[in-house]
Amino acid sequence: MSQENNMQISQNHTSRRIVDTKGIMEILDCSQTTLGKLKKRGKIPFMKLGATHRYDVEKVLAALEVNAK
Repeated sequence: MSQENNMQISQNHTSRRIVDTKGIMEILDCSQTTLGKLKKRGKIPFMKLGATHRYDVEKVLAALEVNAK
């Protein structure tokens, strides 16, 4: 792999934005109750790391856009 390709992969990898529950609530402007309902109904993807949940902002926004149609 060339150095240019390595740089592109590295830039793409770091462009992902992973946030915690508070962060996604601020982005979506929703309450913890609403967020819980979205997760329970499978409307948004999340990762569980121990007792904490993390959200890939790009995937969450894409999922909500698809579900809105």
